[in-house]
Amino acid sequence: MVLKSADRKTVTSKSAPRLVLAFVMVLAGLGLVVFGLRGVLEEEVFVRTPNMLIRAKVADDEAERTLGLSGRDGLDGNRAMLFIFDKPDIHSIWMKDMKFAIDIVWLDEDKKVVSIDAGVKPDTYPKKFKPDTPSKYVVEFAEGRASELGIKVDQILSW
Repeated sequence: MVLKSADRKTVTSKSAPRLVLAFVMVLAGLGLVVFGLRGVLEEEVFVRTPNMLIRAKVADDEAERTLGLSGRDGLDGNRAMLFIFDKPDIHSIWMKDMKFAIDIVWLDEDKKVVSIDAGVKPDTYPKKFKPDTPSKYVVEFAEGRASELGIKVDQILSW
């Protein structure tokens, strides 16, 4: 079948909306992939404390652990950061580039609290805070939250 010139214009004008729709769908799909990857890259878990569940961003590689909460203006009371180290050791925490005070909770490989430093202020940098006992996990809360949540040494937290 041979199309006349007028027929070609009709076909083109009818397919233009379809092309635009297809283009929009491709862009939407790319957006889902990008936001989906961002969610994977910024893994979060719920940490079960004695009094409630707290959403925690996971820092499980060297770059994330080094950055920690640095540069942020604050931390919502129902949020935390969970540092996961490769093996138990005497891991230290510093307040480099921090803008707010935090509570630091160290846990051993069984997720038992081994030490708590409450109310650690930004102006303590370059001092390093560390427990006397090896830890594998550290959870950082907004200042005062560890006590409010009922967290004490020898308790088990879970996620």
